[in-house]
Amino acid sequence: MWYKWAKRLVAGIGIFIALMFGIAALIINLYEDEIKQYAVEELNKTLAVPVAVEELELTLFSQFPSASLRFNKLFVADTNDNDTLIYADYLYMNFNFWNMVDGNYTVNEVKAENSVIKLRIDSLGNENYLILKQDSTGKQNNKFSFALEEVEFNQIRLSYSNKTTQQHYSINSENINFAGNFSQSNYELSATSNFYINQLKSNSIKYVENKNAAANIVLNIHKDSSLYQLKKAELSIEDLLFDMSGKYTNNKDSSFMDLSIKGRNIDLQRTFSIFPKEYFDALSAYKAQGMVVFETRIKGVIAKNSSPHVIADFTLNNGDLIEKETGAHLKHLSLAGHFESRNKKNHEVIEFKNISGVLENGKIEGNILISNFKTPSIEAELTGNLSMKKMKQFVNSEKMETLDGNALFEVEFAGMLNTANGAKA
Repeated sequence: MWYKWAKRLVAGIGIFIALMFGIAALIINLYEDEIKQYAVEELNKTLAVPVAVEELELTLFSQFPSASLRFNKLFVADTNDNDTLIYADYLYMNFNFWNMVDGNYTVNEVKAENSVIKLRIDSLGNENYLILKQDSTGKQNNKFSFALEEVEFNQIRLSYSNKTTQQHYSINSENINFAGNFSQSNYELSATSNFYINQLKSNSIKYVENKNAAANIVLNIHKDSSLYQLKKAELSIEDLLFDMSGKYTNNKDSSFMDLSIKGRNIDLQRTFSIFPKEYFDALSAYKAQGMVVFETRIKGVIAKNSSPHVIADFTLNNGDLIEKETGAHLKHLSLAGHFESRNKKNHEVIEFKNISGVLENGKIEGNILISNFKTPSIEAELTGNLSMKKMKQFVNSEKMETLDGNALFEVEFAGMLNTANGAKA
């Protein structure tokens, strides 16, 4: 008996599946041509550049429970240099199934698979991403329209290059998700992603390169004024956690940034490794240990000949600094640090104030200032009671004569850093 019931159940499921596919085929046959026609008309009316597609089809299952218009191998050319602006193996425009049956084709989601986006501004200030027609606003088709609430990219390579401001950014991500009422002039946008930073470069400085990162951002966008205001932003780079706040205004010839970054549980050695070598190369001769309280302010105009003013303040308590070549070990290190970079030639400084530590059995206190990172120089004021031999090993400078014995001392030193062998005074 159970065998007959099993056969009937399997047969029933098979009939149901066949019926569903039959209904789906009927719906696609009824609606596909009309939806494709409206979509093409709307894109032609909205976009100022042609869109190349290998195949355009209506699917009811790829983005279930939404109905979807699927663009296979979509390509939008960069009109400035005939390179790629946008490419996607698959791009889905999703809409509510029952609205579709009712003849209302309102796209509320856009999703892309295996995509490439290359945003560029050339040396004349021409943007390659201004692809919307200026007169397209408010002229959407009554049946086919956009009311986007979510945009998602899976497997994306994203780059931004601005030759006028000398900015170059490049990331890869498995998934980037944006949510917000994109049809409004002013709206709140949330974005989440785990990604890999290939490069974040401004002028000649590579701020971050080849690092894993993640972001959780809530952004208030004001389209009319091109203002982007961070309501909430959490960023991690190689397990270093940062809270961010501020605003960014994007103009054609220049941009303005006012950004605050606070570090949480920042490891001192990792700080040296993830940020620009130009800023921390002077400390590369030392192995660092300890946790840092970290806060940075980036404020100013970003333009071809202008970079924002960067100020960073940090404190370290009970850390360690070990000279890699000699092994000289400065223990129980406490200090207050200050970094500053202005948009002027040779105007970068990193300063360590109120230094206090133990070298062997002796104590050391003082201040150190390193400036002009292209040809670094150092100024040091140190006092202590320790082994002068260990002092020389810790500084490890060929310019310092042979030192020996124990002494109370006051040292003032000023000179160029020897960058040929790492960064040694």
